[in-house]
Amino acid sequence: MNRSMALVREPTPGFADAISNHPQNDSIDFGKALNQHRQYVNALTRAGLSVIHLDPQENFPDAPFVEDPIVILEDKAVLCSMKAETRRGEGESIVS
Repeated sequence: MNRSMALVREPTPGFADAISNHPQNDSIDFGKALNQHRQYVNALTRAGLSVIHLDPQENFPDAPFVEDPIVILEDKAVLCSMKAETRRGEGESIVS
């Protein structure tokens, strides 16, 4: 049976510095973000996905968005070149 997987990475307090164009991006509530992330993980599990937890990355505020720097299809992974300097290195932190 081929079981679908999801990679997740819990946000760290540095998540408040993530790239955002939202007009209220300076008012991120870390506790709320952490709770929302945990609810997301629970939803993935309830949907039957195998959830793989990656280590948190304090030095990459956007690291919880694991779908941005890497695309995985079957047994292949493609690292994307991130435009924002603050995001460079995220892909390598996923595959290492």
